[in-house]
Amino acid sequence: MQDDVKNIKKAAKKDGTSFNIIIPEKSKLANISSINKIANEVFDGIEINLDEYDNQCFKYSKQVSIMVTRKQSKYYVTGIKDLVTKAEAAKIEEEKKAATQKEREEITGKIKAIKEESEKSFSEKELLKCKELGYKETTFDSAAEKYEKNKNFIFALKIYYEKSLIAKQELQDFNVKVQNMFQATEKVYTKWDNTYSRIKPVYADNKYENLLKRFETGNPWTYEYDADSRYSDWKILTKDFEQYFFENPVFSVHYIDLKKSTEDKNNNSYAYRCDFEIEDYDFYQQMVDGIFAGIRKAWRDSWTDISKEWIKNSPACHLDYEIKLAIVDKNGKILVKGERLSLASTNNYVYMGQEGVNFGQTNKFYEFKDVPANVAALIEEGKAFVKLDSLYLKYGLPEKKTEKQIPNNKVSEYKRTKVFNKAKGEFENIDAKL
Repeated sequence: MQDDVKNIKKAAKKDGTSFNIIIPEKSKLANISSINKIANEVFDGIEINLDEYDNQCFKYSKQVSIMVTRKQSKYYVTGIKDLVTKAEAAKIEEEKKAATQKEREEITGKIKAIKEESEKSFSEKELLKCKELGYKETTFDSAAEKYEKNKNFIFALKIYYEKSLIAKQELQDFNVKVQNMFQATEKVYTKWDNTYSRIKPVYADNKYENLLKRFETGNPWTYEYDADSRYSDWKILTKDFEQYFFENPVFSVHYIDLKKSTEDKNNNSYAYRCDFEIEDYDFYQQMVDGIFAGIRKAWRDSWTDISKEWIKNSPACHLDYEIKLAIVDKNGKILVKGERLSLASTNNYVYMGQEGVNFGQTNKFYEFKDVPANVAALIEEGKAFVKLDSLYLKYGLPEKKTEKQIPNNKVSEYKRTKVFNKAKGEFENIDAKL
């Protein structure tokens, strides 16, 4: 513009002649500072009050024109066309906010509806799970609070753990539904802001996760502790830990299939193989890791009843399981009994100077030998099934293991079917409780 100023002035040879300079939308010159420079550095000054404008005004304006007029052989900026004033921009902004607030209220209402639906779904599953686990209470919190009141910490933690499993799945479904709702709105939102993200289902309270974090502080629960009460409650928790895991298996068993593997024509019998998987031992693993970390942080020389190396000395950190299965008919009558088989075990490890425990499955399948032809026929017809006969626990240090039988009603058994999910390109597990 400065290079062309001579040509511009030649076009306006007489006083009173005016011409316009156009500033396109989103131009680098679309700001108050540039207009000042044009007026005072390119031309001879300005006769309008720029205080009525600011850079925000360009946000609500498109193409802007600056009027330049010749007066007494000099050139002054005498007008601006199509640039809204600050007052007009403020009014537009207010109207925009009002529209946005209406949109936000509509979106908030939709999220709250999804939230209510999610909470209802959680409550229905919670009720069924509490019944399955044998709780008299109908909610996890009420069941856990009873144990917490009596300082039965491990039992309360187990209930909060069960709650966290259902809550995690429900919250994932809730978030997917909310994001799908955002994508369906006329104005697409790519992420939640603080207002929307605060709308969470009431079950998403992270009680179990918060209790695990208490271990990291050296405390077994959420109470205020002094040295004596902390020691006393750690003794309660470690005793609870052993009692619980001596009476309850740390896993669930999932039978995948029962298939004929070999045939013995000499005695007209067959061998059948049942693949199986064990799961749901995260609670045990988290308890071992959390208790060990908490004790090591809080331990004092005066703690004579708790070893600093608790993980090495607690018999409940050294578990071996053996299983015996049976083939039963639809009425539960035992048709064939199997042999005892090693099922799962804890393994001590040391990593970067830190000792811990890993729990894992030791065998992946179970074999029934000498299955009579008549039983084989029932199996092939889908009228005979695998069922637990007995579960044995050996606990304690390797040199002095103690064995006991876990009651069958303490073991969670499932028939597992693997179904291929084309969308995910992988197999999914469908479990039916036995």
